[in-house]
Amino acid sequence: MKLEKTNNTDAGLAQEPATQNVYAETSAGRGSYWQLNPVFRELIDIYRDSGKKRGLKESTIYKTSFSASSFLLAMQNRGRESLNDIDEKDVISYFIREDGRSPLSGGYRDTVASVFKSDLGTYTEPARRILAYIPVIRQRRKNIQYLKPEEVDAVRNALDDPGSGLCMRNRAIGMLLFFTGIRGATFAA
Repeated sequence: MKLEKTNNTDAGLAQEPATQNVYAETSAGRGSYWQLNPVFRELIDIYRDSGKKRGLKESTIYKTSFSASSFLLAMQNRGRESLNDIDEKDVISYFIREDGRSPLSGGYRDTVASVFKSDLGTYTEPARRILAYIPVIRQRRKNIQYLKPEEVDAVRNALDDPGSGLCMRNRAIGMLLFFTGIRGATFAA
Protein backbone atom coordinates (compact mmCIF):
# COMPACT_ATOMS: atom_id res chain seq x y z
CA MET A 1 0.00 0.00 0.00
CA LYS A 2 1.36 3.45 -0.85
CA LEU A 3 1.95 5.78 2.07
CA GLU A 4 2.05 9.56 2.07
CA LYS A 5 3.35 11.95 4.69
CA THR A 6 0.74 14.14 6.29
CA ASN A 7 0.88 17.27 8.42
CA ASN A 8 -0.17 15.27 11.48
CA THR A 9 2.44 15.88 14.20
CA ASP A 10 1.35 13.15 16.63
CA ALA A 11 4.06 10.58 17.23
CA GLY A 12 3.41 7.38 15.34
CA LEU A 13 0.77 9.01 13.12
CA ALA A 14 3.13 10.64 10.66
CA GLN A 15 1.86 8.49 7.81
CA GLU A 16 -1.57 7.47 6.66
CA PRO A 17 -2.70 5.40 3.70
CA ALA A 18 -2.95 7.20 0.38
CA THR A 19 -5.85 6.72 -1.97
CA GLN A 20 -6.45 3.02 -2.54
CA ASN A 21 -4.87 1.85 -5.76
CA VAL A 22 -6.74 -0.96 -7.47
CA TYR A 23 -3.38 -2.50 -8.30
CA ALA A 24 -1.96 -2.18 -4.78
CA GLU A 25 -1.88 -5.97 -4.40
CA THR A 26 0.24 -6.31 -7.54
CA SER A 27 3.83 -5.24 -7.14
CA ALA A 28 5.16 -2.80 -9.72
CA GLY A 29 6.62 -4.58 -12.71
CA ARG A 30 4.42 -7.66 -12.33
CA GLY A 31 1.11 -8.14 -14.03
CA SER A 32 -0.06 -7.02 -17.43
CA TYR A 33 -1.02 -3.48 -16.33
CA TRP A 34 2.57 -2.63 -15.40
CA GLN A 35 3.86 -3.89 -18.75
CA LEU A 36 1.53 -1.69 -20.79
CA ASN A 37 2.80 1.32 -22.69
CA PRO A 38 1.73 4.75 -21.36
CA VAL A 39 -1.17 5.08 -23.83
CA PHE A 40 -2.78 1.77 -22.87
CA ARG A 41 -2.08 2.34 -19.18
CA GLU A 42 -3.80 5.74 -19.40
CA LEU A 43 -6.82 4.07 -21.00
CA ILE A 44 -7.09 1.64 -18.06
CA ASP A 45 -6.70 4.52 -15.59
CA ILE A 46 -9.49 6.45 -17.33
CA TYR A 47 -11.72 3.37 -17.14
CA ARG A 48 -10.96 2.98 -13.42
CA ASP A 49 -11.87 6.63 -12.74
CA SER A 50 -15.02 6.29 -14.83
CA GLY A 51 -15.99 3.13 -12.96
CA LYS A 52 -15.54 4.82 -9.60
CA LYS A 53 -17.74 7.73 -10.72
CA ARG A 54 -20.40 5.25 -11.87
CA GLY A 55 -20.31 3.56 -8.46
CA LEU A 56 -18.83 0.22 -9.53
CA LYS A 57 -17.40 -1.93 -6.76
CA GLU A 58 -13.61 -2.00 -6.41
CA SER A 59 -13.58 -5.74 -7.11
CA THR A 60 -15.47 -5.19 -10.39
CA ILE A 61 -13.11 -2.42 -11.43
CA TYR A 62 -10.09 -4.57 -10.57
CA LYS A 63 -11.36 -7.65 -12.45
CA THR A 64 -12.36 -5.66 -15.51
CA SER A 65 -9.12 -3.65 -15.54
CA PHE A 66 -7.09 -6.84 -15.19
CA SER A 67 -8.87 -8.50 -18.14
CA ALA A 68 -8.61 -5.40 -20.33
CA SER A 69 -4.92 -5.03 -19.42
CA SER A 70 -4.30 -8.60 -20.58
CA PHE A 71 -6.09 -7.87 -23.85
CA LEU A 72 -4.18 -4.63 -24.42
CA LEU A 73 -0.86 -6.29 -23.55
CA ALA A 74 -1.56 -8.94 -26.20
CA MET A 75 -2.25 -6.15 -28.70
CA GLN A 76 0.95 -4.38 -27.62
CA ASN A 77 2.90 -7.62 -28.10
CA ARG A 78 1.55 -7.69 -31.67
CA GLY A 79 3.17 -4.28 -32.22
CA ARG A 80 0.08 -2.14 -31.64
CA GLU A 81 0.92 1.00 -29.69
CA SER A 82 -2.47 2.75 -29.65
CA LEU A 83 -6.15 1.90 -30.09
CA ASN A 84 -6.03 3.27 -33.64
CA ASP A 85 -3.39 0.64 -34.53
CA ILE A 86 -5.63 -2.27 -33.49
CA ASP A 87 -7.58 -3.79 -36.37
CA GLU A 88 -10.29 -6.42 -36.65
CA LYS A 89 -7.83 -9.24 -37.35
CA ASP A 90 -5.94 -8.48 -34.13
CA VAL A 91 -9.08 -8.55 -32.01
CA ILE A 92 -10.51 -11.70 -33.57
CA SER A 93 -7.20 -13.55 -33.30
CA TYR A 94 -7.16 -12.78 -29.56
CA PHE A 95 -10.62 -14.21 -28.97
CA ILE A 96 -10.76 -17.05 -31.52
CA ARG A 97 -8.10 -19.65 -32.37
CA GLU A 98 -7.25 -20.67 -35.92
CA ASP A 99 -9.45 -23.78 -35.57
CA GLY A 100 -12.46 -21.51 -35.00
CA ARG A 101 -12.87 -22.29 -31.31
CA SER A 102 -12.59 -19.75 -28.55
CA PRO A 103 -10.13 -20.45 -25.74
CA LEU A 104 -11.86 -17.71 -23.75
CA SER A 105 -15.28 -17.70 -22.15
CA GLY A 106 -18.20 -15.51 -23.07
CA GLY A 107 -17.98 -13.98 -19.60
CA TYR A 108 -14.37 -12.95 -20.22
CA ARG A 109 -15.40 -11.42 -23.55
CA ASP A 110 -18.13 -9.44 -21.80
CA THR A 111 -15.68 -8.27 -19.15
CA VAL A 112 -13.21 -6.96 -21.74
CA ALA A 113 -16.04 -5.43 -23.79
CA SER A 114 -17.34 -3.51 -20.77
CA VAL A 115 -14.15 -1.41 -20.75
CA PHE A 116 -14.66 -0.42 -24.37
CA LYS A 117 -18.34 0.38 -23.71
CA SER A 118 -17.53 2.92 -21.00
CA ASP A 119 -16.80 6.62 -21.45
CA LEU A 120 -13.06 6.81 -22.14
CA GLY A 121 -12.78 10.48 -23.02
CA THR A 122 -10.62 10.96 -26.11
CA TYR A 123 -10.35 7.17 -26.50
CA THR A 124 -14.11 6.60 -26.76
CA GLU A 125 -14.38 6.61 -30.56
CA PRO A 126 -11.55 4.11 -31.24
CA ALA A 127 -12.80 2.04 -28.28
CA ARG A 128 -16.24 1.73 -29.90
CA ARG A 129 -14.58 0.59 -33.12
CA ILE A 130 -12.69 -2.14 -31.22
CA LEU A 131 -15.90 -3.08 -29.41
CA ALA A 132 -17.51 -3.73 -32.80
CA TYR A 133 -14.66 -6.13 -33.66
CA ILE A 134 -15.07 -8.27 -30.53
CA PRO A 135 -16.79 -11.49 -31.64
CA VAL A 136 -19.81 -12.95 -29.92
CA ILE A 137 -18.77 -15.93 -27.85
CA ARG A 138 -21.50 -18.29 -26.81
CA GLN A 139 -21.65 -19.01 -23.10
CA ARG A 140 -20.57 -22.59 -22.50
CA ARG A 141 -22.79 -24.68 -20.31
CA LYS A 142 -21.77 -27.98 -18.85
CA ASN A 143 -24.23 -30.82 -19.06
CA ILE A 144 -24.09 -32.59 -15.76
CA GLN A 145 -24.46 -36.34 -16.11
CA TYR A 146 -26.83 -37.56 -13.44
CA LEU A 147 -27.28 -41.10 -14.74
CA LYS A 148 -24.57 -43.77 -14.84
CA PRO A 149 -24.02 -45.47 -18.22
CA GLU A 150 -25.81 -48.65 -17.11
CA GLU A 151 -28.78 -46.54 -15.92
CA VAL A 152 -28.91 -44.75 -19.27
CA ASP A 153 -28.97 -48.13 -21.05
CA ALA A 154 -31.78 -49.38 -18.79
CA VAL A 155 -33.92 -46.27 -19.42
CA ARG A 156 -33.31 -46.40 -23.16
CA ASN A 157 -34.16 -50.11 -23.32
CA ALA A 158 -37.40 -49.48 -21.40
CA LEU A 159 -38.34 -46.68 -23.81
CA ASP A 160 -37.53 -48.74 -26.91
CA ASP A 161 -39.23 -51.97 -25.77
CA PRO A 162 -42.98 -52.10 -26.53
CA GLY A 163 -43.32 -54.89 -23.94
CA SER A 164 -41.84 -52.79 -21.11
CA GLY A 165 -45.24 -52.08 -19.60
CA LEU A 166 -45.25 -48.43 -20.68
CA CYS A 167 -48.06 -47.26 -22.93
CA MET A 168 -47.14 -45.63 -26.24
CA ARG A 169 -47.93 -42.14 -24.87
CA ASN A 170 -45.62 -42.57 -21.85
CA ARG A 171 -42.85 -44.00 -24.05
CA ALA A 172 -43.19 -41.00 -26.41
CA ILE A 173 -43.04 -38.55 -23.50
CA GLY A 174 -40.10 -40.45 -22.03
CA MET A 175 -38.23 -40.31 -25.35
CA LEU A 176 -38.83 -36.56 -25.60
CA LEU A 177 -37.49 -36.05 -22.10
CA PHE A 178 -34.59 -38.47 -22.54
CA PHE A 179 -33.33 -37.34 -25.95
CA THR A 180 -33.94 -33.58 -25.71
CA GLY A 181 -33.06 -32.99 -22.08
CA ILE A 182 -36.37 -31.32 -21.30
CA ARG A 183 -36.99 -31.14 -17.58
CA GLY A 184 -40.15 -32.77 -16.31
CA ALA A 185 -41.32 -29.51 -14.72
CA THR A 186 -40.94 -27.69 -18.05
CA PHE A 187 -42.86 -30.39 -19.89
CA ALA A 188 -45.73 -30.43 -17.37
CA ALA A 189 -46.15 -26.66 -17.52
